[in-house]
Amino acid sequence: MRGIRWKRTLTVIIVLLMFFEQYLCKLEPFVEVVTTNGTFNFIDILNENKKYQAIQDFCPLKIVGGKAVASALVPYQVALRKPHYIGMYWDSFCGGSLVTYKYVLTAAHCIVSDKLKLIASDIRVVAGTEVTGSMFLAMYFENWRRVEHYYIHMHYHTTFWENDIALLNLEKPFIKSIAVRPIRLHTSDLKVNVDVGSKCMISGFGTKENNEPSAELRMVCVPILPTTKCEEVYGMAYQRAIYWCVGAKGKDSCQGDSGGPLVCYGVQVGIVSWGSDCGMYPGVYTRILPLTTQQYVPFIQKNAICIRRNVVVVLVCFLISMYFVFQ
Repeated sequence: MRGIRWKRTLTVIIVLLMFFEQYLCKLEPFVEVVTTNGTFNFIDILNENKKYQAIQDFCPLKIVGGKAVASALVPYQVALRKPHYIGMYWDSFCGGSLVTYKYVLTAAHCIVSDKLKLIASDIRVVAGTEVTGSMFLAMYFENWRRVEHYYIHMHYHTTFWENDIALLNLEKPFIKSIAVRPIRLHTSDLKVNVDVGSKCMISGFGTKENNEPSAELRMVCVPILPTTKCEEVYGMAYQRAIYWCVGAKGKDSCQGDSGGPLVCYGVQVGIVSWGSDCGMYPGVYTRILPLTTQQYVPFIQKNAICIRRNVVVVLVCFLISMYFVFQ
């Protein structure tokens, strides 16, 4: 009789957990999103970023094929992870780059997307990692950080992804190490001449050839292409003043790499934004220089507060199941 009760208890717990995760936690009363009236000026972050030096440029070293890479070679790369199975497993859905130890640069569409069904408090930023996903216990030996605030470019266009730029303000800064270090952003005072044919590096945790998931951090060196290449493919959607046209046959960023860095000559010149079939058509990257040369770059500040906590959900499910068991 006791065995039957415990089987019934386990069944009730599983059903309740699935219900809470898939339905109740998505309802409006559980989530409050507050938008501040003021704006956030990116120039303050840029001034701090100028203290950091360019990293070593690996593309001239003939590392041109997509391959696994150690986090120490791309210490600025971070993974944006989301939870599955009530927070038991976390995997990467976008990339980003450390521009200071407390701020991460990524794509706005990674944060503002109906498809993700995600809120900022459910995002974990992981630095110094070489794996795409891990169990929640990994937070004790990996570098995980919560997002305290996020900032979307004021002129971000959700349809055409213009100004596809966002900043994540972390709850606490990362600690400097061989595998965790910010990258210098492209500014006009740097003697960096990015032009057609320049070999640049992209990295991330996105899918590989044939949409095959990647279990590890990978990188590839790709050339900057003439703007006409992207104009031929994407027409009016491609704007040469704000985008880079990048890629080569079989060498490209892909799903899951969005928000990651495009690095030329050791500095970040772009952000992975959008494209068509991976490795078949050029990728489109948001240029950094138009962002860093403006006197004032407005971002809308948002605070995402989720009242739900996984521990609370589990406790509620446990109490309800006990009620059924002892009836």
